[in-house]
Amino acid sequence: MNKLMESKRRGAKVVVIDPLRTHTAKNADEWIGIRPGTDGALALGIIHVMLQKGWYDSAFADDWTAGFGELKEYVKEFSRRSSKG
Repeated sequence: MNKLMESKRRGAKVVVIDPLRTHTAKNADEWIGIRPGTDGALALGIIHVMLQKGWYDSAFADDWTAGFGELKEYVKEFSRRSSKG
């Protein structure tokens, strides 16, 4: 929490994504309240966008992770278009 608040004092925008308005959320610039149990789907959607836009270190992923290729294939299912109403 100290590092988070120090970053905020230096100008970083702090956004907390959590079903509950926790102490951390109360101290953030913005709180996004999501439904309980949806954080995994949100994470997969974020990973999908990061991979699609190239917002990751591919050398690091290739050298220091296991299963990254499988993850890349798996998250392709989690695009905006694939959401079911």
